[in-house]
Amino acid sequence: MDIVLLSLVDETLETVLVRRGSEPFRGCWAFPGGFVDIGETLADAAARELSEETGIRDVCLEAFGTFDAVDRDPRGRTISVAHIGLTGRRVTPQPADDAVEAMLVSLEHLPELAFDHAEMLESALEWLAARLGLCTRVPASFTHLTTAQQSATNTALTHLMERRRQQPC
Repeated sequence: MDIVLLSLVDETLETVLVRRGSEPFRGCWAFPGGFVDIGETLADAAARELSEETGIRDVCLEAFGTFDAVDRDPRGRTISVAHIGLTGRRVTPQPADDAVEAMLVSLEHLPELAFDHAEMLESALEWLAARLGLCTRVPASFTHLTTAQQSATNTALTHLMERRRQQPC
């Protein structure tokens, strides 16, 4: 479970990173994250991990992708259901738990990231662009659809998103 929290303030898109205090990747920058506890939902785990490692609470998080490369974590087989959050306020992360440092950093000045988190960020941004209707590229897995089918799918998704916008996160 990893959390990509984006903050958009003054037309600058920033993200929250934590410096890892333990192996693997001790001392490296990464997204906040961790493991799901027994009896815990993915959504609850994402909110808990974000709070435990950065002190940030009350942010709407949504799952955006699954990262399952066999070698993504040197400790063993680890699958991450990554979550994304977008806020229009400046957040101030405070390191805690196994994070020894936390920062809000511009996407234009990112340090090298641990694990597969650079790939995760790219996927998060693509997901967000598609969610906001900014993406015009059809994913390769959907190229078998005709133009009419793609248009019908887009219309159906647009109606669905309109209904969802009327509901709280």
